Amino acid sequence: EQLIPPPLFIERPGLIAGSKFKMEPITWIWPGWLAAGKLHILGGQKGAGKSTLAFSLLAQLTIGGRWPDNTPAPLGDILIWSGEYDIADTILPRISAASGDVSRVWFPDRVSRVDGTSRPFDPAVDIVGLIDACRSLQSLKIILIDPIVSVTMGDSHNNAETRRGLQPVVDF
Repeated sequence: EQLIPPPLFIERPGLIAGSKFKMEPITWIWPGWLAAGKLHILGGQKGAGKSTLAFSLLAQLTIGGRWPDNTPAPLGDILIWSGEYDIADTILPRISAASGDVSRVWFPDRVSRVDGTSRPFDPAVDIVGLIDACRSLQSLKIILIDPIVSVTMGDSHNNAETRRGLQPVVDF
């Protein structure tokens, strides 16, 4: 049997030893439940109350209120993109009903083009621009994307494609 040499790669990733990293504690928004800078996915059957729960929790951030376990929630802004609910007749009334401060709730607006026109925000192609726009929100605590698969292009039932599509969100 003749051994075939491995292919030569023009590009290849470097390797970093674990000893080069500085271990850090997790920063919590809600201790034990919501970690800052991490991707959290709230899953469940249609109509189970996922959005209602999410809006109620996020409302607490806008007022520095209390989490369900009575621990204090930090005060900050939230950003919501929803492909399922209308801002004026569903999202803001739900946050308001949960005693939230709607002046701390932000939504992606139309995307400006170089030629002066604009188009609707598309989370599947505009997530990098949204990340850049969020830099102006110094008190941003959480971004809610509903449904999360709207961030990905391609087959949302394909695990690899979905993970790849979510990577910019995770990086942010």
